[in-house]
Amino acid sequence: MLTSPNWEKTSNKLKVSEDVFIYFKDNTPFLVDTRKHEEYEIDDPAVITEIAGFLNGAEISPETLQNFKEVNILTPETQKPLFRNFQNDILDLFHEACKDVLDQTDVCSPTEFSDAFVATCEKIDGEEPPARSKSVALSGVQPIFLPEFNRDSLNETSLFSALDRRKTIREFYPHTLSQQDLSNFLFSAFGYFHDYKKEECKEYTPFRRRSSPAGGCLQSTEAFLTVFNVEGVAPGIYWYEPEQHALLKVRDAISYEELSSLLISQYFGANCSVGVFIASNLERFGWKYQTTRAYRALCLEAGHFSQTAQLCATALGLNTWITAAFKDVRVEELLSITEERTIPLMFLGIGKGRYHPMNSIMESRLKRST
Repeated sequence: MLTSPNWEKTSNKLKVSEDVFIYFKDNTPFLVDTRKHEEYEIDDPAVITEIAGFLNGAEISPETLQNFKEVNILTPETQKPLFRNFQNDILDLFHEACKDVLDQTDVCSPTEFSDAFVATCEKIDGEEPPARSKSVALSGVQPIFLPEFNRDSLNETSLFSALDRRKTIREFYPHTLSQQDLSNFLFSAFGYFHDYKKEECKEYTPFRRRSSPAGGCLQSTEAFLTVFNVEGVAPGIYWYEPEQHALLKVRDAISYEELSSLLISQYFGANCSVGVFIASNLERFGWKYQTTRAYRALCLEAGHFSQTAQLCATALGLNTWITAAFKDVRVEELLSITEERTIPLMFLGIGKGRYHPMNSIMESRLKRST
């Protein structure tokens, strides 16, 4: 890198901000300021050339210098970058881009806040969030209707008992899951669990309620099943349709070896009766929430659903293993969501297994090394 002999004269102790980045969309460059949460279209390619020139010590005009300072491309050399939490530039930039993005208004009274909320609701009155992409894509598929939910098994287990027994295991045994248990699990974890309380919120339709909190009551979380060993259900990949409490087939079955490959060689899902890829529908969520902060809410929502699902499975006498480590693109292809605005976030294996946090192979290898 070249250093200009007139560096101090040219820059007056300025540096290129560590809080901005440039990205390209449709052959057009955009500059994002994560500190101010502002975005600029770079309509003159010379801007990028001038930034590179500045870094190499080239002279830039006073007018350009002033413009760069105004949009935070150049900042005082003494200005500290935003606090770095992750020791990873991409994560840090993303985190900062999600902070304080909500409209900053003066503190208002409860009445003023309520009026603003009602005004927002009136703005979208009569509109409905987009239909689930998968419900459209699979509209011609014959549904597999599941048995009616039976709450008896869940009623027999206390919350404390489920919390106490829930444990992430890493070794399943071959076990045929009954359709009734699958039905009870899916309905209690991902179904419209509160439909029998419709009178409580009939004026707020078309929104539906499930057993986990969902951002904006949009119910953006989706459950895709990898069925391996379920009574009366052929192995395959299915989408759970909560409207009908049914399974819609997406594609043919995969093997446990293929599942392991998808999960970055993690083999702990072998012999699980069924697996659930928990995914988020960005189209529905983005219909209401259009800031970068929405990504946080999506992940939190998936976390709520995963915990509820694990507790429900535990209450049914089943074991679970959960992971967020997988090959995203290949999972998207498996679930046929590549062209849909839906992203996988977690995988949950369910079945019967060794009630121990360690896999026996890992345990034996660990003993050999000590």
